[in-house]
Order: sequence, then structure tokens, then C-alpha cells
Amino acid sequence: MKSILLTGSNGFIGRNILPMLREVYSVSAPSRTDLDLLDANALQRYLDKGQYDAVVHLANPTGHSNTDPHSELFERSIRVFVALSYNAGLYGKMVYLGTGAEYGKHRDISAISEEAFGCELPKDAYGLSRYIMSQLAERHDNIINLRLFACCGPGDLHERLIPYIKSCIKAGEAIKLKQNAWFDYLYVEDVFPVLTHFIDNSAVHKAYNLCSGERVLVSFIAEEVRRQIGSKSDIVFENDGLNFEYTASNARLLAEMPEWKPRPIDECIREILKRET
Repeated sequence: MKSILLTGSNGFIGRNILPMLREVYSVSAPSRTDLDLLDANALQRYLDKGQYDAVVHLANPTGHSNTDPHSELFERSIRVFVALSYNAGLYGKMVYLGTGAEYGKHRDISAISEEAFGCELPKDAYGLSRYIMSQLAERHDNIINLRLFACCGPGDLHERLIPYIKSCIKAGEAIKLKQNAWFDYLYVEDVFPVLTHFIDNSAVHKAYNLCSGERVLVSFIAEEVRRQIGSKSDIVFENDGLNFEYTASNARLLAEMPEWKPRPIDECIREILKRET
């Protein structure tokens, strides 16, 4: 059984993925108390002692708590990744979750392919930090970047789109949204088979878009949540027209995983509502 180090096990994706990983691998999932990823020396000792076949790096400071203040997100994200990549010789491989923000969310990102990476620099600190990580990853043969776009599932933060829509409906209030836009949503559990594929197999490329490959409007998601709950709550957009699109092509990923079939958005919503009722 392969030995895996999982970072970010207390985050939204980590909480959903950890039980699934433990069915297949021997998984170490240290908390921040057990392992401070910002302490490069402590991380080196932990990796050297563990002899891990793979690191699954999901830890990503988000600014949603006092632990990761917004003013330090850029530096913290870079420090952790630099330490992990610097010690790439102490583990078999690393599979980590990048983000579509690496392409630059200051513009439309429409069915974007991996070949477009680097055509524009992200203008926000978060996107730029992840862009730098991707550049660092390119220097190592054993680091694979899965650029995740929008993700949904049970236990997500209350301010995320689907939980927010559900809370508005349950409160009997109008669903107030900023602006309509095209997104690509992936159900969180559909991340698992992709992780296991790259843990167990060699990768042809160093970066892949991790997305459903299907574009969906925010308005459709709101309407579908409302329909499945059986509500007639009003859907109100603060701004007219469409905001920047955030969708990608997953053709590169499907070329290596033709059997992978991510759930359509209506099934994602149904599963979320069923688990959180």
C-alpha cells in the first residue's frame, strides 16, 4: 500500500477526499499543530522521516479565518510551495491543486486550454502566487499541477454559491446575486479519481485543467437549486449582463483518463441537497 502525505485535510476539499484516500492508501494527514508547513526545516524532517510515495498538496491559505490573514496570503502560499518543491527529492511525486486563476481572472477565460498558460499574467495576488507555483513546478519532473476551476460539494463554506442560494431559500428571502456569468463546476468527489490516477500512473504533462468541461450559467444554478427545493424565491442580479467567464477545456485530462465522467451540475446539486438536508 502506497504511503501518502495529505496537506490541507481540514479544508473543504480535504475533508471530502481524505476518507476516500484512506480506503486506498496509507495516509498521513497532519494538522497545523502536528506540522507547520511554513517551517521549512520541520517540513524537511517530516518528509525525510515519512518516506512518502506521494504528497497530495491541498493546503492553500484562503483568508477565510484569522489564521490566514489576507495581507499574508501571497507570502504564505509561496513559502509552503517553495519548501515542498525544494524537498522534491524526499518523496516520490507531488500532485497538487492549482487553480484556473493562474490564467488571469481579469478577463474572460473561455474553454481555455493548458497551452494558453503564460499568455497573460494574473493581476491579482492570489492568481499571481499560483502562477509562480506553476512555474516552479515546471522545473521538477515529479510535480503535477491540477488546475481546479469552480468546485462544489457538501460542507462548503456558507458564502459559496450553492450554500448561499440554499440559505436564501430557507430564509424565505430573494436570492440576491452580483452578476450572471458562465462557470465550470466540478463535484468535489470527482476530484478523487483524478488524484488516484496521477498518484498511481506517470503523467504525460506537468499541468492539467481539472474541470467538468461543461459551462453553466450562475442563473441556471440558482434556478436548479430553487427547482429541486421546490421554491419560488425571486432571483435578483445586482448588475446586468455577464461577468467574466471562467471555464476550461479538459481535453488533455480526458486523453489520459477517457473513462472519467464528472457529474453534471443538476446531479451535483441533488447530491449536495440530499446530504445537507
